Amino acid sequence: MEVRDGSAKNYFGNYETYLQAVEQEVDEGERQRNLAAVKPTGKAPQAAASKATAADYRAGQQDQRRADKELKNLEKRIAKLDQQKRELDQKLSSETNPKEAMRLHDELTTVTAEMAEAEERWLELNPF
Repeated sequence: MEVRDGSAKNYFGNYETYLQAVEQEVDEGERQRNLAAVKPTGKAPQAAASKATAADYRAGQQDQRRADKELKNLEKRIAKLDQQKRELDQKLSSETNPKEAMRLHDELTTVTAEMAEAEERWLELNPF
């Protein structure tokens, strides 16, 4: 037997049967609907505000996870660009062909600009 919300409900069987019935009610949302039906309307705005707060919290958590994911991706990208920049510097210092040296210089300039953009975005997202 269960007493809640001002009423008694009889469950036939053992404790396991009771737990299964409660799990089923929770899955179906019965407890929330029954609770809302029993409570006076004075509590409804508070429940609605509570739901809005929970939704805001979840949205904030999702935004935080997205920012964390972007931060990790930026860190990987910065490391990759840094490695690429070092390789280009090394190739450029040993290059004797002027046309190839110009191509390497242009590529190095592009990589440096991409790296600066990624670092700037990283600074925006990083919570110090």
